[in-house]
Amino acid sequence: MQAFSFCFCLLFKVEYRDPEDSYYDEAEFAIVKGNTVFGNLMDDVRFYGELALVRGGIEKIHEALPDYKYVPMRDVREAMYPEKMTTEQLAEAVDEIAEAFDPYEYRDNVEIGENTVQEVMLDLRSGNIHSYISYLKDIVDEECDQSVRAGVLMERLKAYEPELPKDMEPMVYVNYCEESGLMNPRCQKLSDLDSKTVEQDKVCYADRAPNTNEPKTIAQMFFTVYYAEKGDQMLHHFKGKIDIGTGNGGLLNQLKLQNEMRLTDESWINYQKGKGNEEFQKYMEDLTDMQNHVLPYLQSFCSLEKKECRNAGNSR
Repeated sequence: MQAFSFCFCLLFKVEYRDPEDSYYDEAEFAIVKGNTVFGNLMDDVRFYGELALVRGGIEKIHEALPDYKYVPMRDVREAMYPEKMTTEQLAEAVDEIAEAFDPYEYRDNVEIGENTVQEVMLDLRSGNIHSYISYLKDIVDEECDQSVRAGVLMERLKAYEPELPKDMEPMVYVNYCEESGLMNPRCQKLSDLDSKTVEQDKVCYADRAPNTNEPKTIAQMFFTVYYAEKGDQMLHHFKGKIDIGTGNGGLLNQLKLQNEMRLTDESWINYQKGKGNEEFQKYMEDLTDMQNHVLPYLQSFCSLEKKECRNAGNSR
């Protein structure tokens, strides 16, 4: 039977004694370095993670130094947030910790109809992870009640690799719209929002001022479109703006008209040429890809209902 002895000294070091362990016998491990209590240093040391004496000692050190940053042992971190987390679980965890960290600011910034979890999921699947890691680091540096959890969640985000569900439909996040009804919910399927903007454009365009015959209301909408094609590991996204009430139809039709104008309008093209040949070539390539590939691909999702109806009719 092996004999172990430990000493938690005033310098907050663990001294390990095991005559049968030639590698670690009489080794010392500093638990506190700088202003941080590193409980995780015990994760990979033989037997330490399973011993109540060590675990209790680390907790006592943490309690004795409440103003120090604290990195708990592996199983404690796992209990907070498992190593393998889905995109939705990570987004929910980020949302929860944001509300717990500053509930007043959270309520001030979350608007009616806003699905913050869905918004974070779109961000993560687009590769926008750094901003959330930076936010969590700020919470860790605050040395508050949420700091330990924020540190563990930050570790999970650093290890996260975007994963997309099969056959994911394109999504839109409405950044702002003067027609408030179109902002609820903020995150919507592209097909749903396209249909809504088609109908709202008709309503606004039909309501005209008698003296000018111009639409009484034209509402601006700013949005971000997220989409992925088969085999993609990460969401693509781009920002856009449309005017509702001009008679130019819904979201996708207006994007198509805007793109065609930028490809053919001489004054616009000359303005872009002034930025330099290399930048102009890239600009035109992006516009051509948007016109010939991206917009038709997005349109295919907005035509799903019609396709299903045609298919149902053909199968009868």
